[in-house]
Amino acid sequence: MTDVMKQLMDNKLKEINTKIESTILEELKRIGVTYIRWGRKNCPYGAELVYKGQAGGNRYNYGGGGVNYLCLPNDPENGEHQTFSNPQLFGAEYEIFADRNPRGMSSTLGDREVPCAVCRRKRRSSVITIPGRKTCYKDWNAEYHGYLMAAHKSQQRTDYACIDVNAEPFDNKSASDEDGALFYPIRTSCGSLSSVTKTSIVPSIKSDHSLIKLTLSGENFSERGPGFWKFNSGLLTDKDYVDIVKNTLSDCDKKYHNLENKNLKWDTMKSEIRGATVKYSKYKNMKLRERESNLKKRQDEIHKNLSRTYLDKDINTLLIELDIVKDDLEQIVNNQTRGAIIRSHAEHCEGNERNSKYFLSLEKRNYKNKCINKLVVNDIEILSQEKILYEERNFYEKLYSSKEDPDKYSGDSNFFDLNFIPKLTDLEKDICDADISESECVKVLKTFKNNKSPVDNNVVVDNIEVDNNVEVDNIEVDNIEVDNNVVVDNNVVVDNIEVDNNIEVDNIEVDNIEVDNIEVDNNVEVDNDVELIMMLKKGIGSSWIGLDDKQTEGVYVWQDSSVLQPVEVGWKPGSPDQYSSDEDCIELWPDGWNDATCEWPKNVICQVTEVGPTTVTESTTIIQTTTVIQG
Repeated sequence: MTDVMKQLMDNKLKEINTKIESTILEELKRIGVTYIRWGRKNCPYGAELVYKGQAGGNRYNYGGGGVNYLCLPNDPENGEHQTFSNPQLFGAEYEIFADRNPRGMSSTLGDREVPCAVCRRKRRSSVITIPGRKTCYKDWNAEYHGYLMAAHKSQQRTDYACIDVNAEPFDNKSASDEDGALFYPIRTSCGSLSSVTKTSIVPSIKSDHSLIKLTLSGENFSERGPGFWKFNSGLLTDKDYVDIVKNTLSDCDKKYHNLENKNLKWDTMKSEIRGATVKYSKYKNMKLRERESNLKKRQDEIHKNLSRTYLDKDINTLLIELDIVKDDLEQIVNNQTRGAIIRSHAEHCEGNERNSKYFLSLEKRNYKNKCINKLVVNDIEILSQEKILYEERNFYEKLYSSKEDPDKYSGDSNFFDLNFIPKLTDLEKDICDADISESECVKVLKTFKNNKSPVDNNVVVDNIEVDNNVEVDNIEVDNIEVDNNVVVDNNVVVDNIEVDNNIEVDNIEVDNIEVDNIEVDNNVEVDNDVELIMMLKKGIGSSWIGLDDKQTEGVYVWQDSSVLQPVEVGWKPGSPDQYSSDEDCIELWPDGWNDATCEWPKNVICQVTEVGPTTVTESTTIIQTTTVIQG
């Protein structure tokens, strides 16, 4: 049964395909293109003759009227006779004589009438006439070729026509100079057609004719020499390139020492140097791209290693190497930017670029759209641009100016004894080293880069200032993880936050505090049976702060005995026992965490009972023509 169904389906498909093919063939018979074959009474082989006739057009010395040639049929259908005077249609004649006879054409065609044939080629999509060629471009088929002709340059303008190279007279009558529409062979002026830089055929959307795009170079090289080439002067600082030029000059002197023409010898040497320069520039660019690619790969490798490394010595080495790689990449980018700026200036000077009236008007309209048209200050509507700018300037001056009274603390004997100045507790004093000396401060300041503040790029600080007697309401606190005695950059201690009695704070919420690059000093004292808390130096997501004690299965507390709330880290009761009840530690990932057994030799946070002092550090001629159609 299956074979029978398959056979029926195959037969049906064959029948459908046959119908489709026959329909396509039938439609193709209706598709075709037409063209006029000037100078002949018949069409090329394979083309269908629509009609034949005689070439005609406007009289050569008429200042007005039509300019195109027409193929007039031999069997016209005349209309009514009219009495007004406006004759414009005359028979065409060859103006081909012995003194102006294109190669291959008969010299007896002078003053003879010109035949023509309208031809149709089926199953073709477009037709074009290509000036200056006898052969076709790829995927095109030739119909006939000949010479471009038109009226004389001293007469009224006419269209160009491609006269068949095997042109014949319209009849056997003797020549008669009636001077109607005339066909003169034409020549080109080589001065303006000295260099054809590019040719292309552009297909048309709404017509069966295609556009020929011819790009010509109009430079007068006879006055300015053979031309010029742009040279990257930055190569002159390259010792290898300088040596190449010296060797090239030496080789040219030996190779062309017999040349008597000094100008030719000089041009030859310049050509040799140009070739060597282009070759070396390509080689240098290839090496530069290769070096840039290797630096980017190494940068990625270092970032991956930093996410897996927890030994201080390994991290310091990687961070130093990372800074070197970044500096090298930055230098490459700066050189590329400098080159782009130089090329842009060159194009501006050579092209004489100017903003057109359109773009100036567009910029003016956009400027108006971007301006503040109206400003309301203290319920007063301001429309003047001058007053609006004044209010803006006044607003930002007050916004960023100091609000402290300079004489507020002038009478105090000890400024640092005031309550709002943060002080170290006794525990913090024991953790810290000795006082910072002046030499240490100078040493650290010298390590800072110019135009860069001493803050790690990965630390996000929101610059929130709380002043005395300020009432802050409805500020939410979310996802804050703080470990005892963790010091974050520049002696900022996140512990023992003191709130002044006069400050009323309700529902404070701080979201997405990122603490990065925390390093633990080797002097941390920990019990032998307790795993040391380690932090990832780099990570895509948040870093996790460790817990202190596990009272019961699935319940964790902070060191101050407060129970860990789910809202603090997104855990739920029973966490972090995600898969197994014996996984009591947290494994750190670059973008998250996972519960794990404490025996795994990985970066984990375990149950710490005692943590000793820690320190934190920071990281960083006659024209021949061809009429062709597309196959």
